[in-house]
Amino acid sequence: LYVSLAAITYGFDGAVSGYLLSLPVFVQHFGYNYNGTFVVPAIHQSTWNGVVVAGGVLGAFVAGPIGNRLGRRYLFIIGSVISACGILAQELADEWRVMAAGKFINYIAMSMYAVGAPTYISEICPVELRGIALTFFNFFTLIGQFICSCVMQGTMKRTDALSFRIPIIVQYGVPLILFVGTWFIPETPYWHAEKGQNDAAKASLERLHGGKVDFEERFRDIQSEIEHNQKASTVKFIDCFKGSNLRRTIIAAGILSGQQLVGVAFVFGYTTYFFILSGIATAQAFTITAIMFALQVVANMCSWYSIDRFGRRFLLLVGTSIMFVSLYIIGGVGTNPLYTTGHFPKVVVSFMVIFSVFYQLSLGSVGWTVASEVSSSVNRASTQAIAVFWSTIFGFVISFTIPYLINPDEANLGPKVGFIYGSFTLIVLAFIWFCVPEMKGRSYEELDYMFRNGIPTRAFESMFTLPIFLYSFPLLT
Repeated sequence: LYVSLAAITYGFDGAVSGYLLSLPVFVQHFGYNYNGTFVVPAIHQSTWNGVVVAGGVLGAFVAGPIGNRLGRRYLFIIGSVISACGILAQELADEWRVMAAGKFINYIAMSMYAVGAPTYISEICPVELRGIALTFFNFFTLIGQFICSCVMQGTMKRTDALSFRIPIIVQYGVPLILFVGTWFIPETPYWHAEKGQNDAAKASLERLHGGKVDFEERFRDIQSEIEHNQKASTVKFIDCFKGSNLRRTIIAAGILSGQQLVGVAFVFGYTTYFFILSGIATAQAFTITAIMFALQVVANMCSWYSIDRFGRRFLLLVGTSIMFVSLYIIGGVGTNPLYTTGHFPKVVVSFMVIFSVFYQLSLGSVGWTVASEVSSSVNRASTQAIAVFWSTIFGFVISFTIPYLINPDEANLGPKVGFIYGSFTLIVLAFIWFCVPEMKGRSYEELDYMFRNGIPTRAFESMFTLPIFLYSFPLLT
């Protein structure tokens, strides 16, 4: 739970951009007068989105080496310092370029968090808790978005610069908590074992599990898994693209990239702004967005039960299918030139809510779980970094184009953007069907065996496996 707190900043920063564009004071401060209405130029919005991606890419690249060399904990310690610097730049910004610089710096830390938290969680949790625990990163991302909506509710009526500076200042809280608290949590036993620090690995296991498990036996399992992987890998970044690791890297990168392709940056980052453009009153748009985030929190909590009850693959297929239908209905509403009048705005809002709820029940929560579970132990940090990198790249493409698609002074597509993201969602659905296996209840040793032996995607769920200790025998692996 503690390391997942990093996701609060991840969610807050992702949501605050769209909220700020809905504040008249912010738009007047950073925008220009277009036909009697102040608008932030699309090029400025796209630049902000672009530097976020650049920072995210840099963060993803440095996260792997830092996590492998210094330890998983240092991703949070170093990331917290970087995040505080980025927040400070945004707080003091009076010009759009300074705001862009602050966003760039902050997103270096965001990517480090996105690599560090799932990696840390996957390496300290037993199989029985791994699926639920890995959903916490997405859960706290939602908490960050919900906190952002509450803060904005309290500041939107202000007529001074504090209306948009207060939400930025609030972000200092999480980096401070992470920087102080991370010194007191143990490093993962996997990292200690990889470095040959056997006593430290055992101490970490004992501290994490106490007397509830035989940590000596668990240490032998970890050591056996690492030794087997190291025989087939020199533990270099390029190894993520060799042999069975390539398939695992594609799945991890594909599932996190899929989160971006379905339009999550549009739905979560531009919700309030889009509602206003669709004919919803400003105050009502803020309220609806806050309610929507609250429903997403509930949906994410439901995934804690459903992820192990129904499995990863089932949730992904069902949820993504419903998201596809919802986006196409939104797009259909946009074909009516009177979509800002009558009941049309309510239809758009309703299916945006349906989309967001099923996103949290499936791709939002389960995606992080799959990306973390699918990698081998010795390549876990590097695989996660590659997945976050590609997610950031696709996020850039989506985020950069959003202002040009929906801004009144650009394409002004309105709800018709649902057709675009709906089509991408169909591609993601096909990827899940053909590539993402069911990993519910499988130990990392079992998954290593199945990937090394090229077990087909749809055969994972029914595959019979041997007791864990037998995987250390070469004739069986």
